[in-house]
Amino acid sequence: MMAPISELVLSENEGLWSRIFSEANFNFRVFRHLSSPEWNADIFYSPKLGQRWVALANKQTGFKKIMRFSAEVSLLSIEGLLETEFSVTERKRPLH
Repeated sequence: MMAPISELVLSENEGLWSRIFSEANFNFRVFRHLSSPEWNADIFYSPKLGQRWVALANKQTGFKKIMRFSAEVSLLSIEGLLETEFSVTERKRPLH
């Protein structure tokens, strides 16, 4: 099932990372950093807790949202959902 377990819209002064640190009890890993001209999206997961989080931030408006998914939803499915819904693609690292 692709529906998130929960969705939380954050206020301007709340940080996405600090909220995920709190929910995951500092036990998470980064799966992907995604971006579009309008959005930044980060996918995190916790093997210990069996959950996944998506942190979305709108570059123009400052709107921030966290979605939490169960372990039954694959990380690649979440990435596909974000690519479809928000037109984000994996951020490329600059060549040195």
